Amino acid sequence: MDFEELERLVDLIQQASICEITLKRGDQRITIRRSLHPVFPPNQEMCLATSEDEMELAETSLSEESLRTETAYVKAPLVGIFTHVRPQVKVGTPVNEGQVIAQIEAMGIKNEVVAPIKGVVQEVFVEDMQPVEYDQELFLITSERP
Repeated sequence: MDFEELERLVDLIQQASICEITLKRGDQRITIRRSLHPVFPPNQEMCLATSEDEMELAETSLSEESLRTETAYVKAPLVGIFTHVRPQVKVGTPVNEGQVIAQIEAMGIKNEVVAPIKGVVQEVFVEDMQPVEYDQELFLITSERP
C-alpha cells in the first residue's frame, strides 16, 4: 500500500460517518480509527495550526519511516481468564512472530495467545488473572518493516 492509497483511506473516513476501517490485501492489513471527539493528553496545551502554511507543514511531517511501522493488536481468541506466561511480557519486551505471550484459561483448558508479528510490545491492556471477552484487545505490538 502506498502513501496515496493511505491518504485516500483517511479522506474517506473524514468524509463519511465512519470511525474505523480495516483494509486487507494479501498478507497486509491496515486499520485506521478516528475518534469522534478530539483527545488531548492531560496537562498538555492544545496545539492547533492557525494558518494553511502551518497545516501543510504538519501534514508533510509524516515521514515515510512512520509509514513503515506495522502495528498489531493481539486480541483474545476466546472468553476466559487471562494469565501471563513466564517470563512475563511487559511494555518494551521484544517478541517474535508465533511466540506464546499469554494464556487464556477456559473450562480448565489453557489456550495459548501468540504474537502475530515480530516486534516490541507497546501496551498491555489486561492484568494477570483478569477475565477477558472474545476479541478483547490484550497487547499492542509494533515492528519496523523493511
